[in-house]
Amino acid sequence: MLRRTALACLAAAFALAVAALQPPSAAAEEPSTWDAIHDRGSLRVGVTEAPPWFSKDPASGEWEGLGSAMGKQMAKELGVKFEPVEVTWGTAIAALQADKIDIMFVLDATPQRALAVDFPAHPMLWYALAVLARDDMKISTWDDLNKEGVKVAVRLEPNKRWRDWVNTAISYYYDTGQTQAWYEEFLRKFGVDPKSVPAIRREDW
Repeated sequence: MLRRTALACLAAAFALAVAALQPPSAAAEEPSTWDAIHDRGSLRVGVTEAPPWFSKDPASGEWEGLGSAMGKQMAKELGVKFEPVEVTWGTAIAALQADKIDIMFVLDATPQRALAVDFPAHPMLWYALAVLARDDMKISTWDDLNKEGVKVAVRLEPNKRWRDWVNTAISYYYDTGQTQAWYEEFLRKFGVDPKSVPAIRREDW
């Protein structure tokens, strides 16, 4: 069996952890996501068991975690109810396209996903990544992986009001430190000292 070594790096160097998406309308004349949320009276947030982003309390059935906290705050500011909808990482995009949810947090933006759904410009958070590589591989930068022989294992909504509001909200939560505070609060509930893990604010690294 081959041994593996970890190569630490900063996500800020090459990728953003973008938080929110919005589903497309089937036709331009359909109500925008912004209008639909207010007409319905609820913000449908995609959730999946993935601490510390999402976690369901087995006793109360309540959803906790950074994504849930942000969704609840957005719903409060919009004057609507928070409505968690269980999905998986694999079905989140389809749920957005099928108008089953209004937003999904901690879902990385990729060119392929951006063909089908909208992403806000501001990242929700930053996180550190690592690469597991064979011991005999000489790797010190990402360029060492970006070469031959190294293998590494739709529709958009015309009305951008919802996407733009989400971008403003995410930027505000991040810049004021609220996103980091929600993250640390969840870690403490699980007995984890926030100082023992990397912050999700790039400025705190």
